[in-house]
Amino acid sequence: MTSEFGALLRQWRRRAGLTQEQLAERAGVGVRSIRGFETGERGDPRLATVRLLADALRLAPAEHDSLLAAAGGPAPRPAPKPPDSAVDRVLADTADELAQAVATRWRREEEQRQVQDPFPLPVRWQPAPDALIDHWANIHRAPPGGDPGPLPLAGRLDEVVDVYRRIPSGRLVVLGRAGSGKTILTLRFVLDLLAGRGRGDPVPVIFGLGSWDPAATDLRDWLTDQLLRDFPGLAAAGPGGPSLAATLVGAGRILPVLDGFDEIAHGLRRAALRALNATTLPLLLTSRPDEYAEAVAATDVLTAAAAVELCDLTAADPGELLKINRTTVLLQALVFAPTFGVTLALGGVFVVGLLEGSLGPLVFGRTGALLWGFVGGIGGALAYVLGLTAWGRWVVFARIWLPLTGRLPWAVSDFLDDAYRRGVLRRSGAVYQFRHARLHDHLSREFAAR
Repeated sequence: MTSEFGALLRQWRRRAGLTQEQLAERAGVGVRSIRGFETGERGDPRLATVRLLADALRLAPAEHDSLLAAAGGPAPRPAPKPPDSAVDRVLADTADELAQAVATRWRREEEQRQVQDPFPLPVRWQPAPDALIDHWANIHRAPPGGDPGPLPLAGRLDEVVDVYRRIPSGRLVVLGRAGSGKTILTLRFVLDLLAGRGRGDPVPVIFGLGSWDPAATDLRDWLTDQLLRDFPGLAAAGPGGPSLAATLVGAGRILPVLDGFDEIAHGLRRAALRALNATTLPLLLTSRPDEYAEAVAATDVLTAAAAVELCDLTAADPGELLKINRTTVLLQALVFAPTFGVTLALGGVFVVGLLEGSLGPLVFGRTGALLWGFVGGIGGALAYVLGLTAWGRWVVFARIWLPLTGRLPWAVSDFLDDAYRRGVLRRSGAVYQFRHARLHDHLSREFAAR
């Protein structure tokens, strides 16, 4: 069986166009192990290793089961039957409609935040400190006495779903400081998970935790209330429940993406963590590290949950991106200005030569050509820089026009940082948001009344 496993592994690795080293890096498995499997020198691969290799090769479900069987794993599970009862059909149809609505909403949000423009933010993460992660046996749902060992959790933005699917418990905590990209990651997680969602799979839905009072409202009831608020169509009566929203939550058709554990009131975080530990729901939870660590120290880690910590964004910082773009623009202008100036000067001499016969003697000597080229080169370069580049347009609008018209402070970064320190704003990646909806609405009304 080991030789069959090695042959399949080699066949599908070559089909994927990967070397043994590349597969080892993608799966988090030692290259010597992969080489031993393929040559038959190593036998009896661990099932967790086989699953990592199958995920890294992006095998189809049937191929995944074949590789598992070749390694001596359990027999392939039968394919899930399509829902046959009226209740199952209603829930499946409702979940599909909800998935489409969620995808549409967050795809539009991602476009508005320009997450992919001009390139995706370089969000990366690494495993969180051991003190913030549950025992690996609990995360693997291993039987008593089992010692499956840690999972490879490091990754980047486009791998977030792959990393999540490696976690047998389906519970992941994402920690990150302000501006590290937590909100961007949750957007990408939801959209990528929906892109590969099958009928009957849970629908990932983002819930902002700032409004949850765990001392007054049960988690499932709160999830239901949030669904009813954001998707009023789910208020219709559901089979076996007071509403479709309650039925979806009760049937496990919702995958909660709980954003902002740190935004729960300070005195309620321990109660919130205890409430989350009282359920085995698969979920993804985001928080700032200090607030989560404080709650863990006072209670316990999130049961059966792995945890990762986002690396601080560097080049993706808006100011840094503008500096990079400014350097590029200035280099382009240094090349563009003399090139355009010489072209204008030579073109002027040529045009004067053509017109001189019909219009008579024209005064356009070398000095005039040089002056014409110099002025045209400088003017053309300024027009290009200020009108056609990101840095130039930022200078024109953000640094000159908007402050002159009273629509923006002169020192924007200092103003935003001060508002953030005072708790008026919060940072989500490169975006500042109002912490309080009432303040946002009040300022909007005041501005509209001017």
